[in-house]
Amino acid sequence: MLGYETKTILDELDWAILQELQKDGRLSFSEVARRVSSSQPTVAERVRRLEDRGIITGYMAAVDRKRLGWPIMAFVRLVVPNYSTSKVDEVVSKMDEISECHRVTGDDCFILKVHAQSVEHLEEILKKLSRHGPTATSIVLSSVVTERIVKK
Repeated sequence: MLGYETKTILDELDWAILQELQKDGRLSFSEVARRVSSSQPTVAERVRRLEDRGIITGYMAAVDRKRLGWPIMAFVRLVVPNYSTSKVDEVVSKMDEISECHRVTGDDCFILKVHAQSVEHLEEILKKLSRHGPTATSIVLSSVVTERIVKK
């Protein structure tokens, strides 16, 4: 960790279960139980409680967008007038090319993670976004860390 205290809201077994499910969300409760040295009913109940508390928010397949014909990933910073941020929310939520949209502090208002099929496609996306304000784009060359497992 970074040297500061975090409030402990989970016990060791909960953390162990989370570790295993983050590695492979398709594991059966029996297999998770075996890996964390617990019983299947205990693991099932713990997972249910983690879901109920909103700690586990869902399960999904990781998809390689490059293999699906979307080889370009970029981060787009967007500055918009304060009065139109809700319009941007509406527009980007309907664009399949945007996998993440974050409102941020600082000079930018939004940072968007964008996927495109080609440079021309990226240009079309940027044209749509630039209707709402100036953009700055960084195309991703490679990714060192993409999804880090949450640890205690």
